[in-house]
Formats: sequence, structure tokens, C-alpha cells
Amino acid sequence: MDLPFSLKFHIGTKENTYVEEVLFSRDESFFMDFNPFKVKEFSELSFVFNSSNEKVKLYIPELDDYLIETQLEDEYGGSYYEPTNKEVIIFNYQQGKTIPLIPGYYFLFVETETETFYSQFEVIPKDLEQSNWVKMRDEIENIVGGLAVDFISKKNSQRKIIDADLFQQNYIFQRIQNMIKDIPQAIISLESLKKEAKYKITKHYSWNPIGSKNLVDQKTIWQLQIHPEKRGLLYTPNRIIVYDVIENQWVKLILMHFKRFSLLADEYLENVIQSVMEEKNNSDAFNYRRSESEKIYNTQSYETRIESLKRNQNQIKHFQAYILEFLHSSVMKNVTSKRPNHVPKSLVLNPKYNSIYKMYLNNIRNTINLNFSPSYQYYWKRTDVLYEIWCYTKVIKSILALDFIPISGWIFENNSLSQELPFLRDGTNVVFKKADIKINLVFNESMKKESFTNTLEVPVKTSSVRNKPDIRLDIIVDERNYIGSLIFEVKYKKLVNILYKDDRKQRQQLMSYKQNTMSGILAFPEVLMRSLQTVAAVIALYPSDEKGNMVPKYFANEGIYFCLLNPSFDETELSDKIDKNLKERIDLFKSFGRRNEN
Repeated sequence: MDLPFSLKFHIGTKENTYVEEVLFSRDESFFMDFNPFKVKEFSELSFVFNSSNEKVKLYIPELDDYLIETQLEDEYGGSYYEPTNKEVIIFNYQQGKTIPLIPGYYFLFVETETETFYSQFEVIPKDLEQSNWVKMRDEIENIVGGLAVDFISKKNSQRKIIDADLFQQNYIFQRIQNMIKDIPQAIISLESLKKEAKYKITKHYSWNPIGSKNLVDQKTIWQLQIHPEKRGLLYTPNRIIVYDVIENQWVKLILMHFKRFSLLADEYLENVIQSVMEEKNNSDAFNYRRSESEKIYNTQSYETRIESLKRNQNQIKHFQAYILEFLHSSVMKNVTSKRPNHVPKSLVLNPKYNSIYKMYLNNIRNTINLNFSPSYQYYWKRTDVLYEIWCYTKVIKSILALDFIPISGWIFENNSLSQELPFLRDGTNVVFKKADIKINLVFNESMKKESFTNTLEVPVKTSSVRNKPDIRLDIIVDERNYIGSLIFEVKYKKLVNILYKDDRKQRQQLMSYKQNTMSGILAFPEVLMRSLQTVAAVIALYPSDEKGNMVPKYFANEGIYFCLLNPSFDETELSDKIDKNLKERIDLFKSFGRRNEN
């Protein structure tokens, strides 16, 4: 097909650099059979968009939040690119573009004055099969959601009184989203009801002069017989349309419900907006660690979230105003506010009434459908971070399998199902207990320097600049005796790259976590501590080992282990390693430990 433009992507990997010219179609449905070109995650990526027609526009919606210099904005707020001979950089560390693209499909469309052309490309994970990447994302949501529901259900079952209001608030965010989705159809139905609402005809009688155009019925004649003094007058009926029927009583009940719920939703969204703004301010404090493109991407991501929440808030306010106006309309103003005692068939069979009724049912039903922090959607864009989060959930599952009980931290923090499950942030600490043993499972927290005075909350320090393990498991006995730690280092790399590439810096990091860590409160006699290391074991977790590489034996002799972990392999090996090293350190303490009696 001859096109009035051309689009070429330049893709760079460690092995080579190549160019992909994009194929387009006028038919959007061609995606069903189209096999898009693939870009491996973390590949350098840029494009050149050419056309002799300066009015042609290229849209890539998934890149709207990225800092790309040639990005322009159309009259509708959409981001587009003009044709130019210049190379447009999307991802390149050396060029300061450090936000990688999320694995998945990216849609492209080009608009001319008269036509639109469509295409797409796919970003695939670097060290994982695509199916494993999707499984990891789904498993995180299932594991995190499942653990949260199980934990909160157990805590609630121990409470003597269940707060009904608290239970209702568990699902408020989902209820708000459902309501916003239903508002357009609801307004269409309500506008129709202004003209086509159900009604009944009643007769209203009064005495009127003879000779006017009056209806005469049996009641008129009967009243003449019993009121001979009303000579010259007739007791005649007027037919009146009455909207106070059960269907409209239901509509009024439903609208009064949404009037109240809109006030609650408006207040709730305002609190969420303030929380997101506070989260943004806290995040901005770490901007000095980020590249310029990461700063801008982070800022735009937060602004997008805030704008979306404010848009939702405005939709709710407008709907609330519409409800007030409708309740004062001729159809509703004389409808009684009593609750109907049954549901008429017309509320289900009449499409206008039924759409209002279904919206109401969706809002009052207490279905458990957990909502994840929007931060998860941002970090799905980083498969290495996705793998870290997934591995942390697998370590949690392994600890639970050893009959430890979660006490607090992260998803185990609240007494009720949160409307938004919190994101796993640096420094998150999940606490577990079993008998006299307590475990603190810490995510991505920097260890203090050698001069630091240790506490039970911060029991480990290091003499090395390699000071931020991905996961640290601290073991405490009787709430006062720290007896050691396990460290898990999550490597989103193939085993061969960990062992032999990058000047063996990965190996040095693992050795440093084992040999350069220490503690001033380790509960063992000094004579034993001369040969006992604070960190009992370092376990490196990695997703891929396509060549079946052998790990040198001296690593295990040093207490450093390597564990293949991805959705195609269960966590049995990981669980066994955790169980073995926990038991060894606890048994050592029971035999030789120095208990702190304070």
C-alpha cells in the first residue's frame, strides 16, 4: 500500500542495531490477524516519522506520560508527533531517557486530513517468557488480594461487634467507579422518563355551574339526589394524571440513595486526592536520585491520577445536581417518599426503569473486588520491579507455609478491606510470629553504616557501600533477642549473567551481604561471634537459566545460594532453603544463645 508517510523504529540491543519499518492498515480490525514487530524490553528505542504532508499526525497513546521532546498536544488534549527527519528518542540511558516501556502492545495511528491508518508493536520481557510475565502480574494480584481478604476476615471474626458503616466503606471506591460508569445511561433513561414515566388517571370531583363543559357520571347523579340545595350546580369530575405509582416511588427511592451517596463519594474522592498529592510530595523528595526523564514521567503520572480523580469528582457533582433538578420535576415532585413493599415487573422489564434499578443494585451489593493502588500500574512498566514484588510475595507464602502468622505491615495493616490495597514501598516491614519467634520481613531498605548503634528495629549494619538488599528477614526470639538475618537478592538476570558477566560485580555484591554485614546486638556469646556471621544465608533469586549453568560449590560453603524462581517453577526450593536456615539459626540460639533479660 502506498502511504503518504513512513514510520521507522530504530532498535538497539547489546547484540546489534536494526530498523523496523511499520506496516499500516486503513482497517482497525486488522489487528486480529496482524503479527506486530517485537521489541525486547530495555532495548534502545527511537523512531523517525516522515511525510511530505505537514498536517499528518502520529499518535502513540501509551507514550502520553513520557517525556519526548517533539511531543505536541492537539485541541482535544491528545499527544501527537509531526513528521520530521529527526530521530525521536523513546528509551536510551545514554540520552537520559531512562523510563523503559512496559511489556505489552502499543497502538499507533496516523491521521491525515481524510483518513486514519492503524498499526501496533509489542514489547516483550527481557529475561522472561511473555506468559510468565503475565502470570507474575496476575499472581501478585491474586496472592496479595487473597492474603489481604484472609487476614482481614480472620481479624473481623475475632471482633464482638462488626461496624456496619465500616463494612460499607470497604467497597466505596469500587462503588464510586461503578456509579460513574452507569451515570450516562442513567441520565438518558431519566430524561426519557420525564416524557414517558408511568402514571395513573384519577378523578377529582368538585361543584361546578351547570352549562359549563362538565363530565357527568353516576357519582354526579347520586350527589344531586342527596344535595337538593346545590340547585344550579353539578358535582363533576376532572381527570388528573398522577405519577405517584410504585415504579416512580422506586425511582425516587433510588435517586435519594444516590443523592446521599454522591455526598459521601465527593468527600471520599477529596480525601484520596489529598493523599495522592501528599504521596507526590513525598516522592518528589527523592528526585535527586532520578534522571530528568524519570522526574518528568513521575510528575506526569501523578498529575494524570489527580486529574482523573478530579474528573470523577466533577462527574459526581454534576450527577448530584441533576438528581436535585429531577426530584423537583413535574414527574417526581408529588411522588411519595415511602419505600415500596415489592418490586413490580415493569422495573425489570421496562428498559428505562431497569437501567436505573440495575445501577442501584450495583451500588448496594457488597461484592469483594479489591482495588490495587495505581502505583502498581506504574510499576508494571518495570519488569525488574514486578519480579521483585512477585518474589517478595513468594517469600511471604513460604513463611506462611511454615505456620507463621502475619501480624502487621503492608496488606496486613488494617482491620477492614481497604478500598485500595497499598503499594509495596521501600522499607515495608511485614511482621510474622510463631510461638516465641518473630520475623521481620523488610523490603528494599538500606542498611546503616558500621558506626550505627543497632536496635531491634534496625538490627543489621554494614561496612560496605553495597547496602540495600531487596529483601531482608530478621529473626527475633522472645521479642528481645536478635539472632540473625537472611538476605534475598532478587536478580532480574539469567544465572550466567549473575555469575560471569559485568566484571562479576553481582557475585561481589552477594559476597558483601554475607561477609560485610554485622550487628551490635546479636544474642550470642562473644567467643561464638568470632566465627558466626550476622547474616545466616544470602539467597539469590533469578528468573531464567536456559543453559543449565552449574553454580560453583564454594558459594554454598559461604552460605550463598541460588534459587531459580518464576511462575513455571513452584517455590518448593525457596521454602526449603528458608526452613533449613531458620531452623539452623534458631537451634544454634537454643543451644548457645545469650538471652537478653532486659
